[in-house]
Amino acid sequence: LSKPPLTGGPPIELDPESLETIGEYRMENLPKGAFFSAHPKEDHFTTDKGQGKTIFNNGLVIGPPMTLRLLRATEKEGVTNSRTLPMSALSFVHDFALTERYGVIFLNPYTVSYQDLLQGLVGTKALGMLYKWRPEDKTRIVVFDKETLEVIRDFRAPAMTFDHVINGYDLDEDRIRVQLLLHPSDSILDIEKGRHDMYQSTWTQTTLPTFHNIDITLGSSGSPPRVDTYEVSPLLSELPQINPRYTGARARWGYVNALKPLSDGALPGKLNAIGKIDLETGEFTVRGFGDHKYADEPIFVPKANAQAEVVMLYATQCRAMPCHDIAMPCHAMPCRSCPRLLLTRRHTRTRHKHTHTRTH
Repeated sequence: LSKPPLTGGPPIELDPESLETIGEYRMENLPKGAFFSAHPKEDHFTTDKGQGKTIFNNGLVIGPPMTLRLLRATEKEGVTNSRTLPMSALSFVHDFALTERYGVIFLNPYTVSYQDLLQGLVGTKALGMLYKWRPEDKTRIVVFDKETLEVIRDFRAPAMTFDHVINGYDLDEDRIRVQLLLHPSDSILDIEKGRHDMYQSTWTQTTLPTFHNIDITLGSSGSPPRVDTYEVSPLLSELPQINPRYTGARARWGYVNALKPLSDGALPGKLNAIGKIDLETGEFTVRGFGDHKYADEPIFVPKANAQAEVVMLYATQCRAMPCHDIAMPCHAMPCRSCPRLLLTRRHTRTRHKHTHTRTH
């Protein structure tokens, strides 16, 4: 969890049994000055014997010089390996993909220049206000080896922008598939304005992303890498999740927040429904929770006494009290009757599954 008032505060550790606050948490051996990005990935293919789970992530280092740190860590030892990736400008790096063999990072041309960064460092402008869309710089794609963090490919592709990766996996020895929610290219400037104040922004039909496959052919020393991009599902959505057991492998189902028309036919300015997408065919199902109830990110929770089955915990934010958390069986979505947990206090509006008030 992150400390209020913003989700960018230091991480807070909770007791997994009592949910009591233990205190601020800092990963062992995390390099000084490194951020730890919002979407770390647990590696289900690597076992560091006796060290618990293996986790990969990246973190911006706000310079000068501006760099991106690639990080490999274990539960017990903290960071066990890191590698620095130089950047010519400060990119907006929020998420990345992990496969069985590789990590894939997209540095989209939504950047802060060195000159503009000085305004942020001296405090004349908030950092988020300094990002600009520079499509002429194209999107930089970096593929690295998970074992060594060595960069395998570092190349440019046509400019694109997104916030969240659904999943990634190896197609064969030379090809990687990254599944993500790609913003429409003709609404980039509207998206940029929204990011300047993301906690107050609203989504529209012209700015919401849709599910795309990004197929990367690594190529060899004699042939350059190639990128093929195509839409799989037209569902307007954001904040994707899969069953985390399938991170880095081919998963069948993705779960997203989506827009569903209100009872008067109008579309809301906030995500108000949940969608289930077939990641192979692009077919989808959408279920809303009623007018003036808005979506938070889905969270997967293991179901008691059934290791292969999970339920999805889904929070709604309402115009007026009360609010509920909804436990929805993944295999039965949409369901007509879902268990609800009444929250006695209103959620603080946040991003990325963070709740800042005590609930009962």
